[in-house]
Amino acid sequence: MAERKGKCPKCDQLISSVTVSAVHLNSWLNTRRYDGVIYTCPHCSVILGAGTDPVALAHDAVDEIVRRLRKTRSERSASIVPK
Repeated sequence: MAERKGKCPKCDQLISSVTVSAVHLNSWLNTRRYDGVIYTCPHCSVILGAGTDPVALAHDAVDEIVRRLRKTRSERSASIVPK
């Protein structure tokens, strides 16, 4: 079978762009919900793929780094203060 790169597997239309929609992803490992996206065909709306939202993932990573840096900074400041 020949590779049909660039065509929708359902409607056979050529795809030059996809529709991206936000969804919540539930993890079976824990109760945390993640921000995700689904990619759909702009012609027939069949789901072509799904995954974590890369923008939300980067935002969460930066927030966690800042939180840990602030915690480390406050712990360092507390140890310098004379008792």
